Amino acid sequence: MGGLTKFSSYFHSIFSRFPLITFSNPYPGENEDYKTKTVMYLTMWNSDLNSEALDVNSLQWQTWAKLNDPSIVFLNVSNHASPDEKVPFIQIESRKLVLNPSLLQYFLKDESTLQQISPWMSLLINQVETAILLTMYLDNENFSEIQKKWLPNMSWPLNIIKSIGLPSQIKRKICLQLNESTLDFDAILEDASKAFSALSELLGSDKWFFNNESPSFLDVSLFAHAEIINHLPLKNDQLKVVLGTHKNLTDLTTRVRTLAGYTSAGPIALR
Repeated sequence: MGGLTKFSSYFHSIFSRFPLITFSNPYPGENEDYKTKTVMYLTMWNSDLNSEALDVNSLQWQTWAKLNDPSIVFLNVSNHASPDEKVPFIQIESRKLVLNPSLLQYFLKDESTLQQISPWMSLLINQVETAILLTMYLDNENFSEIQKKWLPNMSWPLNIIKSIGLPSQIKRKICLQLNESTLDFDAILEDASKAFSALSELLGSDKWFFNNESPSFLDVSLFAHAEIINHLPLKNDQLKVVLGTHKNLTDLTTRVRTLAGYTSAGPIALR
């Protein structure tokens, strides 16, 4: 229980730095079409309501909103559209902005739920997401495929911006996160494999994590990470192979996709 309390305290310490912000001069600018609506700004999304965003965090919150608040309107933007350059974020009735670090607190207000999912979310954020970034951008063959088949599907100039200097930026980010000067690719992939094994064991034969009757945020987050892994155009796809060994996780992914009504991931038709 002490560990869960620490996770909860950690989330509160982060949230306290990023309160809900009301701007006297709203940013982005007011739009008459959405003046009374809540708008979620996504990145790497083609604006098709049945299509998945091609960014893990955008897909995660896009899916959560589709399942829990269908009234939310989605718009595609670049990271620079956000005051803190982190997407997604939401704008409420053209005035109040809820920035990315505050989304979890905004949508999940139940303390017990946060405590329950925190240790498992950390596996996805720290182990799996790190391995995704490494696989996409720091494997030369994979990055070549990403440049040809993934980034071009993004709007100009975002596709150009994303492809220039991105590997070195990602490497610095991961080194800083892991507090390492060099990266051990095999160790990072092994950590992701262990994370999937732990999540698979947690799910067991249940339909949703914690035997809930409907998808929790952990289910949605697992879905988002798994979808990106499954649809990335990679030559070296060890991460996809590892994920595929856990049938209960892939089945959960299919269930969430069906509930959310997705038929494509960017230009990729889903079957």
